[in-house]
Amino acid sequence: MRPLITGETLGWLYILCFSRPVGNVENARAMARHYLGWAGDVRARIAQHAAGRGQHLTVAAVARGIGWEVYYRPGTPALERWLKAHHKNTPLLCPHCASLRGRRPGYGFQPLVQPALPFDSDELPEITIGRMDWLEMQIGAEWRATRIPTPAGLAAIDDLL
Repeated sequence: MRPLITGETLGWLYILCFSRPVGNVENARAMARHYLGWAGDVRARIAQHAAGRGQHLTVAAVARGIGWEVYYRPGTPALERWLKAHHKNTPLLCPHCASLRGRRPGYGFQPLVQPALPFDSDELPEITIGRMDWLEMQIGAEWRATRIPTPAGLAAIDDLL
């Protein structure tokens, strides 16, 4: 039986930075250079992508022989959804692409050195639950505001706290 995954389940956010664009070469707007995902076990998920059993974009990349670099950080599915919905600029999250543009990468993604398969479990550090960063607090505030009805007269649900 698979464990229950909620928006607050701690796992790993990962970015796949493709070595060349994937998509329709005749339409520049239909090309992708990155994929942002979440996984409880990032090594197993990357192995699924590499085997051609991942998301449609990675299946197309594998079929065309396009390689990728992996960057990761601790995170939740809620943070992944927030980044996909509000950030919409994955190249600025990717350390490789941000450095090519002369910018500092955002949100603390680190390179994952990919060993030969099968993956060894000693490569990723343990996830420690500590203080939330600013982004996680903003996501929590947005989530509370949409899930809990605001009583009349209060500017925001955060006034209750």
